[in-house]
Amino acid sequence: MWNWIGIRALAAGALVCFAAATPVVAQSQSPTQGLLDRKLYDGRTLLNKNALRFCLATASPLRDLDRALGEAIAQIQLAHVEFYDVDLTIPQQEDDFDRLLFVSLTDHCDAMMGTDLAWSPLPEWLTVSRPYYSAPYVLAVRPNTYSSLGSVPPGGRIGSPLFSTGDQQLVTTLATMSPDRRWNRIPYADVPSMLADVRSGKIDGGFFAAPLAGPAKFGRLDGLTLVSSAPVRVEPMRLGVLFLSKNAFTRDAVDQAIDALQQDGIIDRVIAEQGLPARQR
Repeated sequence: MWNWIGIRALAAGALVCFAAATPVVAQSQSPTQGLLDRKLYDGRTLLNKNALRFCLATASPLRDLDRALGEAIAQIQLAHVEFYDVDLTIPQQEDDFDRLLFVSLTDHCDAMMGTDLAWSPLPEWLTVSRPYYSAPYVLAVRPNTYSSLGSVPPGGRIGSPLFSTGDQQLVTTLATMSPDRRWNRIPYADVPSMLADVRSGKIDGGFFAAPLAGPAKFGRLDGLTLVSSAPVRVEPMRLGVLFLSKNAFTRDAVDQAIDALQQDGIIDRVIAEQGLPARQR
């Protein structure tokens, strides 16, 4: 699945390589669909009628953003807010990961923050909100080296996190290029390891969704420069809130809150306060 920011690209790393890499995403039909009794997730209601409880991935690089926006969403709904920490890096098998997610949403929280909306197809027992954050893909390079991905010469070594939407698009782009013009794609399990290799000069650049490395100021990130990913065109990473499918009433309420927060400019202000790239329109 983050092929769930960043969960499997936030358990491999949404649910943005979670071990500081990516959220919750999934590329294929979840095998848990055939294992879950529909009675377990029909007629879902809030765990606490006086509060909204959000699950937060312990290793997510966007944890502070998710917490701040969870508080803002609850305030709009005039509800008390609670948070529950979930370690999504523990499961070793996909079935284990799905079960952990299901148990978290059944027993511990009403919703999971930080779900990559690229997750498709979504299992029937899950549903997602509208996006609260859309963030660009960028290339991290050493200062004064390259101005964009397109300026990296053929044969350059470009790191890319596995299971991410950006990695899939990079593979597609490379397949359309003639061999003498291609870069060398270097796959990584997580963003921090990739960025460490950019700093050391082992690779020329790292291609990833900008927020997954944490806060950056003025286009710089711990000694690296963030530049355009052109000519590789990737849809922004869109993050939303994950619910059990029968918790549709709560999802609709959260959708309304996200819309109000966006219109009032509160989400943009929180993103800026976190030092993250501006939301893509």
